[in-house]
Order: sequence, then structure tokens, then C-alpha cells
Amino acid sequence: MRVVRTIAKSILPPKMYSNLVKRWHKRIIALAERDLKGYLNTSRVDPVLKKMMLSYENSQQEDMPSNYWIMLNRKNTAQLVETGFENFKQTIALNYFTTLLDKNHPQVKFLKKNLSPSTVILAEEKSKSCKRHPFFTPKQSKFYNFVTFMIWKYVQQQVDKDILDRLEEPLIGNPPAVKLNGKWISQDLANSALEFKSISSGVDDFQDIKTILELGAGYGRTAYVILRLNSHIRYIIADIPPALYISQRYLSEVFPDKKIFTFRDFDNFSDVKNEFYNSQIIFLTPNQLKKLPDKTVDLFIAIDCLHEMRPEQIEFYFKTVDRLAKRFYFTCYKKVHLPYEDITLEEKDYIIPPHWKEVFRRTRKIQTGYFEAFFSL
Repeated sequence: MRVVRTIAKSILPPKMYSNLVKRWHKRIIALAERDLKGYLNTSRVDPVLKKMMLSYENSQQEDMPSNYWIMLNRKNTAQLVETGFENFKQTIALNYFTTLLDKNHPQVKFLKKNLSPSTVILAEEKSKSCKRHPFFTPKQSKFYNFVTFMIWKYVQQQVDKDILDRLEEPLIGNPPAVKLNGKWISQDLANSALEFKSISSGVDDFQDIKTILELGAGYGRTAYVILRLNSHIRYIIADIPPALYISQRYLSEVFPDKKIFTFRDFDNFSDVKNEFYNSQIIFLTPNQLKKLPDKTVDLFIAIDCLHEMRPEQIEFYFKTVDRLAKRFYFTCYKKVHLPYEDITLEEKDYIIPPHWKEVFRRTRKIQTGYFEAFFSL
């Protein structure tokens, strides 16, 4: 099918080809939503992804995703297969945290309010000379770049220069990145740097953190920043596929020198104990967390994921955090309606165990519709 697309692209006008691809993608996504297992049996699906998907679908545990994520994962799987891992930062990544915004979005209003007029004008001017991103329209690309420059300028006010100097957006996954002073930057990189600063503020000395577990890590944007800045950390990602597949492949390529514990089924922790503790990045599905020993983790992170779960799932993960971790950071919408479930979650609905000590709870910067909280267990 990719051969057909290549031929079509070479003979059709750009607008006609773009419309054809959009219609084709809609049909493919509809097929995956109707019959995921049938779709996984096609030859285009990476056997590693297929194994992950079928393993998790067959687990039938209490941590199974909400109906919202079941439908979104089917769409994400189709996008991954049809547009390729090589483009995931312009396709699937926009279904995670960073999205296409418009001029009336609260994030844009926040940035304009918290930056000087001259900085906003400069960001707009810079955006005009940046490249168009292949999976965006010219208008979307220009505005996305404008917001990227504004976010980076704001983060420069919040995060120490020596930290930002050590970070650059990896080009794996074809990110919608822009160049600033000879370095690739992105919205995901900026937001992750801001998260790292916030998380660090909850810890006396980040060097005391030896093991981090992140639930729902997306493609691994926050993991990348933390690992780039802290090479001593063992990082565990617990997620559902296809996100787990993407983060495993992505972080393995970004950190080729680190020892990777790739996803696999195992009955008992003792079966993988030695390899687990000798690995620097570890990939698990959420149902495998119950197999880990108590207090395995110095810091448990859940960014932009708990508010997409049913209340009983949130309770399940809070119990998991309590058993596994010494500290917990999470960030969620202050109020959100969960599609396909008819559930509305508010900040008060996250019932915190009474023995958890609150280090901070506050409105998140830039994404002011979110709160962020840090607890010592």
C-alpha cells in the first residue's frame, strides 16, 4: 500500500493527494475500530506491536482501560501502522498531551498574558520563516510554530538555563519542531522541562531518586527529559499498547547505550528479577505492576492519564502507588467529562489516602485547566 501511496503522490496535485490520504486514513481507522484483532493480522503490523496488543487485550484485569481509551487506542494503532513510526510525533503524539490549538485557546491566552508584547511579536515573526510540517496544513504549521516559540520563551523564564542547554528535541518520529539558536525545540520538550522542574521541587535532592515509574507515559517525552538530565535513574514505564510499543522503540533508539528490559509476559517477578534490576529502562503493561515487590519505586509519576479512567480504576492505581512508591506526582484536568462512559471527574474526586503527606497542590503553568500535586507516602 505504501508503494501505491508513493506513486499517487508523484502523479497527483498536492491538494488532491492530501484529500485522498485523509479519506483513506478514515477508512483504515474505521476498520481498526470495528475489528482490531482482524486488523492486527494484516502483514503491515509489526509483530512486536501485535504481541503487545494481543497480550494486553487477553489479560482482562481490573486495570483494563476505559471505553474512551479502548476506542482511542484502536485509532492510534491504525495511525501508527498507516503513517509509520517515523512520523508518530506529528500523528499519534497529538492524541496524547500536546494538541493543535487556536488563537482563543486558554494556553495561548496564558502565554500572551505572561510574555512581553515584543516577545509575542518576535515569536510570530519567527514562525513565518519555519518549515511546514508535512501532516499539518500551512495554517496549522504556522500557528503551531508560533505557539512553540511562545512556550519555549515562557519556559526559559521558569527553568534554569543550564538545564535547557542540555536538552534538544530528538528528531526520531519526525517532530513538529523548530530551530532556535541552532537547536531543535518543541512544545513537548518545553512542557516536559517544566514538569521536571515541578517534580524536582517536591524532592530535597533529586540524586536520591534512583527508580522512577511512570504510568501512561505516551511516547516517552517526560522520560526522555528526566533520563537525559539524570543518567543514574532506572526508569520503568507502565502503559498500554500501542503507546508502550512507541515508547519502547523510541527510548531504545534515543538511548542506545542503556540496557533495555523490553516488554514480555512473565508469571512471577523472580523469573525476571536479575534482568529487571540490571536494566536502566523497563517496559511493562499496567497489569504487571501487581507482580513488582513493595516499595520498588522512589517516585511514581502519572501525567495526563488518571482523568481518562473510571473512578474504580483511579482507586486501583492509588492503591498500587501506595504499595509500590515512596513519592507520587500527578497532574489532571480540574474538570473533565469522560467520553463513552458518561462520567464527569473533578479535582475533588481524586480521593487521597489520609496517610499521604501533601507536598504541594497547585494550578499547572501554561495548561491552567490542570492541577498538579505531589505527595510523600
